[in-house]
Amino acid sequence: MLSFIRKHNSSDSDDSSDSDENTSEADGYGSDHDEIIAMSLSDWEEEDENGWEEEEGNLDETDIHTTIEAERMRLSLPSNLKRVHIQADLYAILQKQEATMREGQINDALRKLRLTLGAKAWMLRNKVRNARGGKGRTRAWDSVKTKEQEVQRHVQIYLQARAALQRMGMGAEWRPITKQDLAMPGDLVEPNRFGQRSSSLPWFWRIEDGGVLDEIQESPEINESSILSVYRVNWLRLKARVARWTEEKKIVAHEMVWIVKSFKYFREQWADRVRKAGVEEPGLQAFAEKQIDLWDTFAKNAEEMFQWAKTTSKEERWRKKGPEVAMITVS
Repeated sequence: MLSFIRKHNSSDSDDSSDSDENTSEADGYGSDHDEIIAMSLSDWEEEDENGWEEEEGNLDETDIHTTIEAERMRLSLPSNLKRVHIQADLYAILQKQEATMREGQINDALRKLRLTLGAKAWMLRNKVRNARGGKGRTRAWDSVKTKEQEVQRHVQIYLQARAALQRMGMGAEWRPITKQDLAMPGDLVEPNRFGQRSSSLPWFWRIEDGGVLDEIQESPEINESSILSVYRVNWLRLKARVARWTEEKKIVAHEMVWIVKSFKYFREQWADRVRKAGVEEPGLQAFAEKQIDLWDTFAKNAEEMFQWAKTTSKEERWRKKGPEVAMITVS
């Protein structure tokens, strides 16, 4: 490997010379200035015949004779290989090392994604809105488009690293990134909008790694983009949501009792009307008895449902009634 690097460096330095003879003597690769150190795909045909399978399907006949630059060769990482191609113990070691590398790649991509989105928000807030004239607006939007290209690049890096982990049976905790996740926070673009009580930031803004706020404060542009204030607003919003659910959890058991009692109350009201109507009003008596049966059915169904909620596990409630019922703990 060292000899290969020395030859490669010597060939790069000799290519700038005007003498073909000096180039040939220095690197031993011939006299062509434009010759690139490469490896032919046909050199691997012998290994393919011994059990190696191509990852992307069969190569065309024209692709077999093409060359790949050494600097652009694809590394044979465990996520790109099959278990039959390598010993089990060695595969486990390499798989663990690649998983660590992919985790770092994911964290770096998410960090750069947050920083780039913050810089994009800063440009929208300061450059685009304050631009004057056609040229000024064009330049401002060109800057925003450049940041958008950076955002897409970081997303692709994240998705590729996540796919590599999934091919190794790992990375289940990392979610996909959608177009909705890349939208600018509404608190920054339109802070006084309606219906923001239940809105929240995308998941990669809420990673509990302790470094999200630090990286925002390190960047002057992002700090000026009011992202920090968006975090504060979302924290207060989530705090209020937790308070609402805590209150709901406390009163839901009492509401179950109140509902059953209210149904029984209406049943007794109609029973009293039946007694007062007597036999002189048979039509009114029949309607009242129908209402008695209706409210009695409501009361019995409510008691059965509430008893089922109290005695059924959270998983079973989730499966039959949905997440709303499963989230409520009844005592």
